Amino acid sequence: MQEALERERQNTQRLLEEKERLAEEKAAERERLAEERTAKAIEEAEARHAASNRALYELFVVSHLFIFTQKMHVIMFVYISN
Repeated sequence: MQEALERERQNTQRLLEEKERLAEEKAAERERLAEERTAKAIEEAEARHAASNRALYELFVVSHLFIFTQKMHVIMFVYISN
């Protein structure tokens, strides 16, 4: 009887340890997935930021080029008129 109780206790202990191990593995997997999602979200935000900066830069360059071209046309017209 005592041996049967000891075997049952050992079996229960083994099952509890297995349950804890599986819970730890599951928690580690959730953490890994969360880190992957976070890294992906950061990469996407950085890509959007870079695209936004590039668009602003291009707008700035094009608008200044347009203004410069307009001024050059005025200067050329005045020069030709004289």
